[in-house]
Amino acid sequence: MPEYLAPGVYVEETSFRAKSIEGVGTSTTAFVGPTRKGPYRVDTDDQETPELLTSFGDFLRIYGSYTDHALSDGSPNTNYLAHAVLAFFNEGGSRLYVSRAVSATAAAAGVPVTPA
Repeated sequence: MPEYLAPGVYVEETSFRAKSIEGVGTSTTAFVGPTRKGPYRVDTDDQETPELLTSFGDFLRIYGSYTDHALSDGSPNTNYLAHAVLAFFNEGGSRLYVSRAVSATAAAAGVPVTPA
C-alpha cells in the first residue's frame, strides 16, 4: 500500500485481471510403471515410498536393466519406463521418483535356503 504524505488527488493503477499462476519448482519428477525388479506396494495398508533416483545407475541398481519385459497378459513387452528414465537423465534431469507398478497377482520371489 503506497504512503501518501501530502494532500491531493492520487491515481493508483490496479489490475482487474485474474492473477497469473505462480511458478513452481520443476526439478523433481515422478514416473510410475512396470520394471524388471524392485520394491512395490504389497497391499493397501503398505505405505511404500517411491525411490528417489539421481542417476540412471540408481535405476539399474534398484529396478533392473532396460531389456524388454516377459509379460504373459498380451501387454507390450517394451520396457518404456526404463527408456523414459534414461532419456530423463540424458536431458539433464536430476531428481526422479520411481514407483513400480505390478499386477494384482504379483508375489515376491523367494528361494528356500538350507544349511549345508
